Amino acid sequence: MTSTATAGARSNPAERFRVIRAVVIILPLAAGLLILHRAWNSKLPELVLLPPTTTITHNPLPERWIPGSWGWMWWLRDALLGKRTPVNCDAEVFQLTELPAVGALDLGKPALATNGLQMWSLNAAQFENARVFFRGANQNKAQSFSPRISTADGIVASLFNGNAVPVGGTMIDVGFQFQVLPRTRKDKTDVTLSVKWTELLDPSSGTDAGATNLSALRTNLWQAARAQLPIGNGFLLIQAPSETQPGMVLLLHIGRK
Repeated sequence: MTSTATAGARSNPAERFRVIRAVVIILPLAAGLLILHRAWNSKLPELVLLPPTTTITHNPLPERWIPGSWGWMWWLRDALLGKRTPVNCDAEVFQLTELPAVGALDLGKPALATNGLQMWSLNAAQFENARVFFRGANQNKAQSFSPRISTADGIVASLFNGNAVPVGGTMIDVGFQFQVLPRTRKDKTDVTLSVKWTELLDPSSGTDAGATNLSALRTNLWQAARAQLPIGNGFLLIQAPSETQPGMVLLLHIGRK
């Protein structure tokens, strides 16, 4: 009995040593991976064009396990992990029959340019100048929208302004759709966004049953992008007019509290 107890007592320090050694090895490794992850994120391109059909989702742990109606659990989550940073997204969309010359804005070379699409990351002064400039293009402006979304870090928010129209036996949303996912960092905000603007060209072009002809629908703008914006910066997207689409301008400002 004495020898058995002695052996058990001797095994405890060895077991504790193994645990301490594992912690000493794992913690620096985890810290190193976290630093590499943050460094990689900080070096992401300012603007990246995504496929228009991109689905914007974000469902991390532990949020995916918490029912929306469990307010006490969300309070506990905030108490343990910290409250999410509030984010305000202010957008302005202009449909222009002709795009005015933007050289006077001194925007510099676009961060991304492809197939008649140009995108810039603008500082506060450039963004305000661009907003005043496009608001003043009244002689060429056909329509405009000014959607605003209040959300928070890691929360996908959506906005729709329009109507559901019957097409081919199904209902299709026709109007302006905007979706955004902000991820806040120390001095930047990663924003994944999707914007789609469709309109009904000829409401009278329907069948006897009241269904709309698909050819009467036009997609003016349908784009998805990811922008890494320093705090105070904004985002500008310009789509040149074509035979099938009007010219479009999207201005997006991200405000953080």
